[in-house]
Amino acid sequence: MKKNIIAAALVSSVVLSASALAADGTVNFNGEITDEVCTVDSGSKDFTVAMGKIGTNAFSASGSLAGAKQFTITLTDCPASVANNGVAIRFDGSQKNGDNAILDLTSASTAQNVGIQISDAQNQVVKLYENSSKYTVQAGSVKNNLNFTARYISTAATVGAGTANAVSQFTIDYQ
Repeated sequence: MKKNIIAAALVSSVVLSASALAADGTVNFNGEITDEVCTVDSGSKDFTVAMGKIGTNAFSASGSLAGAKQFTITLTDCPASVANNGVAIRFDGSQKNGDNAILDLTSASTAQNVGIQISDAQNQVVKLYENSSKYTVQAGSVKNNLNFTARYISTAATVGAGTANAVSQFTIDYQ
């Protein structure tokens, strides 16, 4: 009797374990790590975009844009293989209200209902964690300037005054 109970318990645990391992789908991750890369110019590794002091009255409705500032990421020493295929830039950071088109302000910022939107040289909004438009680069020691624009974007009809700082890292995606 005791052996039957132990055997039944073992069979039950095997059946329950199998159901706990059941899956609803599969995700495959494919990519490539390359050693044929450009050099990020020292002035483009860690820098600050001075957004200026923008009045709350510059925002008339949710989605209003103000304070556009251009910035550049410069690449040099690009190999010919990169020059043939181009690059894209991917920005990351915290998104505002679940919208990956708006970079959220840092927790130390005191402004309200505002974030930062980045657009590329094609004037396309660069969503966080997604590639910008493709940039053509030249091989060799040429300075390749990848131009972007950052601007404040309101997320409500009224923007509250205060500090409005954000942080993003970027990654070069070799096409």
